[in-house]
Amino acid sequence: MEVEFVRAVNGTRMYLNLKICPLNEEGGEAEFLYTINNAKYEGMALVMEGGQRLLVTERDTFIITDALKNGESVRVIVGMYDELFQPGNLSLLY
Repeated sequence: MEVEFVRAVNGTRMYLNLKICPLNEEGGEAEFLYTINNAKYEGMALVMEGGQRLLVTERDTFIITDALKNGESVRVIVGMYDELFQPGNLSLLY
């Protein structure tokens, strides 16, 4: 799984891109879990066509982006995927 941020005039969109197995909820919504500093959150995302790309809600995008910009790691679990995202150079890009 990878995370993708798309900045546009109307704000930033966050996508979770699934590499191998698509979700069966194509065209619907999918729940996912994420953890920041031992705090657990439940997130929602719109499953895009093909089931391998998820559009994360604005609320969850804000929380995850804010954590990464502040140098915190974010663990995301969706379906069979479990990924730890590191902040890297995100603070320099925003």
